[in-house]
Amino acid sequence: MGNVRSKWCAGNLSLFSGSAVLVFAALFRKKLRILLKTARATVSLPKRQCEQGRGCYRGQPEMERARRGEEIKVCGQHACRAVFRSRPRDIVRVFVRDDRVTDFADLLHALAQERRPYKVVSNDELERLTQSTHHEGVCLVVRNRPAPTLPSLLPGSQPQFLVALTDVANPHNVGAILRTAAHFGARAVLLSPNARLSPAALRTAQGGAEGVATVVVESWPEAIGACQRADHLVVATSSHAKQSLFQTRLPKRAVVLVGSEATGLPAEIASLADLNLMVPGTGLVESLNVSAATAVVLAELWRQSQGAS
Repeated sequence: MGNVRSKWCAGNLSLFSGSAVLVFAALFRKKLRILLKTARATVSLPKRQCEQGRGCYRGQPEMERARRGEEIKVCGQHACRAVFRSRPRDIVRVFVRDDRVTDFADLLHALAQERRPYKVVSNDELERLTQSTHHEGVCLVVRNRPAPTLPSLLPGSQPQFLVALTDVANPHNVGAILRTAAHFGARAVLLSPNARLSPAALRTAQGGAEGVATVVVESWPEAIGACQRADHLVVATSSHAKQSLFQTRLPKRAVVLVGSEATGLPAEIASLADLNLMVPGTGLVESLNVSAATAVVLAELWRQSQGAS
C-alpha cells in the first residue's frame, strides 16, 4: 500500500512540476515581450500602414507634403538634437539605426507618449532616405517652420545683420554658413528662389538652422533695395578690393552678400554693394572658401557690434 501511495504522489508531483514549468515559461515570455516593448517605446501603426512595408512611412500624403515643402528631413546627431530641443512637436516621425536607439531613447520615448511613430532601419535604408552616407544613424521628418518675410525683418533701428546667399549651391557650404550665422547672431539668411535646405546642409549646420531664420527672396535687386531703404548697408568682399575689412568701421545694420563658389558675386549684384572689402592675408592663395570668407566677415561684424577693440 505504501509503495502504491508513493508512486501516486511521485506521479502527481511530476505532473505538477511539469505544469509549473509551462506556466512559468508562459509568464516569462509574456513579461519579456512587455519589457522589450517598453525598451523600444514602440508605437503600433495601423495594420493598413504596416502592410505597406518599407514604404509605410512614405505614402502618397507624405510625399505630397514633402513636395510642397511642408516637411523636411533632418539627419545628424547634433542637428536632430537641436530640433528636439527647440520644437519637439514638429517632429512627425523618426528613422533610427539600431545602434542609435539607446542614444535617442528620450526622443523616442517622447514621440511614443504622443503616439507618433519611429522605425528602426538599416544603414542602407537611411542612406536612401537622406541621400547621404553621413547621416550619423538618425533622420527626423520634421514640419517646416513658418518662414518670416523680408519686410517683417526690416523695421526698427536695432542692430542686426543679414546674410544673402545669392548663388551658393554646395550644401556643405550652405550648412557651414548657417552654422556660422547662428554662432555670430545673424538675424536671417536670405536664399535664392531655387535654393533648398537639403539634409546634408542641415546636418553640416550642426543645429544652426534652428537658431537663424531663412527667407527666400524672389528678386535680389528688389530685396537689396528694400534693405538699403531700411538703413542697412550692403557689404561685399572681393580679393581685388582695396579697402581692408579690419580697417573699416562696419555698420550696425548690414547685409553681407555671398556669391557662388566658382564665380563669386554676379556683376549686377556686386554693383549694389555700399562697401566692397577685402579680407587681408598672406597672399599665398587668391581667396578664401566662400564659407570661410563669410565666417571672417560675420566674426568682425560681431566683434564690432560688441564694442570690442
